[in-house]
Amino acid sequence: MADTQATEQATEGFEYADPLASDKAVWALVSAVKNLGDQKSLERDASTGRYSNESVAAMVDKHKTGLVYTFLIPAGSPTDIKPMSAAAKRVASTEFVPATATSAAVDPFDTEGGPWFHVSANAGADADGVPWVEAIDGVDYGFSRVDNGHGNNVYEIAPVVWQAVEVLANGNLLVSWSDSRFSGSQPNPKALLPDGTLRPYMLTPTYPMSIDAEGRPRSVSGAKVANRTTSHDSLVDLCKTVTTGYSGMSVYDQWYINFHQLTKTLCKSSQVDFPGCTDFNIQIHPALAETGVTRVVVTAEQAAKIPVGASMMYGTDTGTTCPDRGAAAAYDVFDGAVVGGKETLADGNVALLMNVAKAFDTTVNTWLQSAPWCTGNTDALVGDGQVAKDGKHPFKVGGVETGLGLWEFMGDTLFVSDGTGFGIAVNPDTRNEKKNAVADGVTPTAACMPTADGYMLDIQFVNGLILGKGLGGSATTGVGDSFYFDTSGGNVKGTIRLVRFLGDLRRGSDAGLRYADSRNGSGGAAWYFVSRLSATGRSRG
Repeated sequence: MADTQATEQATEGFEYADPLASDKAVWALVSAVKNLGDQKSLERDASTGRYSNESVAAMVDKHKTGLVYTFLIPAGSPTDIKPMSAAAKRVASTEFVPATATSAAVDPFDTEGGPWFHVSANAGADADGVPWVEAIDGVDYGFSRVDNGHGNNVYEIAPVVWQAVEVLANGNLLVSWSDSRFSGSQPNPKALLPDGTLRPYMLTPTYPMSIDAEGRPRSVSGAKVANRTTSHDSLVDLCKTVTTGYSGMSVYDQWYINFHQLTKTLCKSSQVDFPGCTDFNIQIHPALAETGVTRVVVTAEQAAKIPVGASMMYGTDTGTTCPDRGAAAAYDVFDGAVVGGKETLADGNVALLMNVAKAFDTTVNTWLQSAPWCTGNTDALVGDGQVAKDGKHPFKVGGVETGLGLWEFMGDTLFVSDGTGFGIAVNPDTRNEKKNAVADGVTPTAACMPTADGYMLDIQFVNGLILGKGLGGSATTGVGDSFYFDTSGGNVKGTIRLVRFLGDLRRGSDAGLRYADSRNGSGGAAWYFVSRLSATGRSRG
């Protein structure tokens, strides 16, 4: 590579210009003050080496406000959510501004704490679903976002949030949230343990699921996502739901992300502030044939559309049309390899430097394609946001990384048709989760999703999930997200379908946190599907 003129290297796995030093210093100071108070609350259990749940709960309680935050979510075309209570108006008087690679987030909700408090931790759940915490970000030197070789997983610790939803006569929703119980409220989904007691705190996975070398599902940074082979049905075995406290993505995990987005951005459409990786459909030929290399040379114009840190796939298919990303020959050279940097060559072309373990050959009639991101692209952001708001990058909200160019599917929830359309079946306790069947004792709701394809108009709260509702919206009105209706099964009573949200790297303006699709069976797996390693599958409701 002696013909290199310039090199652009990734920092910690992705293209990242340091935020302003002053931003980092302020955030570090605020975090240090918070962590000092948190440390005083924490005590370890000598028998396990983990923090006692009483002390973790006490840490979370230090961030409570006891206030009720009420918001009006409008029905119909309007997208703006309005703060209504004094507490909500006060917090929202400072506009939330997402973080980018060069600026910290302006996040009055994070500053407020209360129901928005969260902190990353190495944590998990025991066989009874009871949470545990081993190390906390900013508190323990032993905390690790990446695989530390000892089976660590990363979750966001958060309080139980109390919620009340009132449907007004005009269809508007008046929704109140608090970190403390108030009249007419119910706790967030999955807040009750199987024995009926309230969880001391909540855990939600910080990252989409990956699978380690030992075949274990993980929630860690710097890992290839567990796509292609995982489905609702396969996660019953992979997460060992029969014997552990883990499951695929739970209704709480979906609720948590939606709660943070709706309240912080004050918008029914998530893509206004968080487009996610939904406009990154790269399908190109290498510009140069090479042997025994770890790079792919492309034109400068093509390289400009591929961020450092993004993942790519490359295969041996030489067809005149680009192969589907699910075809074996589309990724039999590498799959999900990270672009570690770029080199501008003397002829003006650009070499994409691939983070691969084995050298490979390139030809000019094969296909290089964009792939879902590996986890961790948002780690260096100072607060919630995305490296760039360009439709190519993942985003972080409530500390949770999502929008990696993948649909995210549920592990405790299924679409079930009542003969007129799809309702929702949420299993409170995944200990008895079934493959291609509704768990014993679970009664699906009546049809609540649209019965045709199109942009949805309204927000609805159904069995803990925050969903879109009705048709008549557009990319810029209503929810801003689409629903795809399975016409072959949606009108057949008892039809079971996978519940998936978000959209993949090709979906553009259709996509978003409420974007949903009912066209796949519960055993469906694809390159564009992933779930999460939930620690809240086991619950009483």
